[in-house]
Amino acid sequence: MVQRSGKVAVMLMILAAVVLFGGCRLYEPERYQRLRFADDSPRIKVLFVGNSLTFYNDLPGLVQQLSVMENRPVDVTAVTAPYVSLQWHWNRGKVQKLLAQEKWDYVVLQEFSRRPVTDPQNSEKYFELFAAEAQRAGAKPLIFQNWTRSGRDSEYGTMFATYQAVKQRTSAAIVPIGLAWRLCAEKHPEIELFADSRHPTDEGTYLTACVVYGAIYGKNPTELPMNLAGPQLSAETLKTLREIASAALQSVVIHH
Repeated sequence: MVQRSGKVAVMLMILAAVVLFGGCRLYEPERYQRLRFADDSPRIKVLFVGNSLTFYNDLPGLVQQLSVMENRPVDVTAVTAPYVSLQWHWNRGKVQKLLAQEKWDYVVLQEFSRRPVTDPQNSEKYFELFAAEAQRAGAKPLIFQNWTRSGRDSEYGTMFATYQAVKQRTSAAIVPIGLAWRLCAEKHPEIELFADSRHPTDEGTYLTACVVYGAIYGKNPTELPMNLAGPQLSAETLKTLREIASAALQSVVIHH
């Protein structure tokens, strides 16, 4: 009975969030068919933890599609829910169980969109807790650097400072997604990255996937084949987004 009440409470919280922050899809089916691996197949196991910024347009599946020509393609699992923070995931406990039950190579940690700005101490705390948990399990944590919401460019400095603090506290690599979005807005404002005030278009998800791919493999996304499965974007747009991702990745050092 207590367990059932807890589930009801979670659903009520989500419904309340819908009323307050309408416009977010609560669920999105997998857009890309997942690769199937034999038990002994070479692969890189990646666990994505986050919310709608991760599940919109099936970011994990797109990252896998970018990796299909690699000797060790990405095997992705995602633990996501709408409107949630890393604190919510920590209190829920599902991620910790997965880390204990399976062997992972990377854990991609994505925080609630504005929490690094509005509550940096809380963000730093739960990034640190999850990074330590991942490292204890033998996985490398990757910190998903959020982009600033549409019309809130002035928050980038605070956002950036929070992620720098997270890097200092965890020694984890920062995946410069927010930087890539900022570079795109500055150099190619004709490319629309926002579907609404915070969620990504196909272009936004593709740019994000290219940065994550580069962070995992240590490769330049401009060298990806052009015939990979992905969103229906022009060859020129794909090329431009890959170049922006490459420029952002050059700003950080990620140890493999």
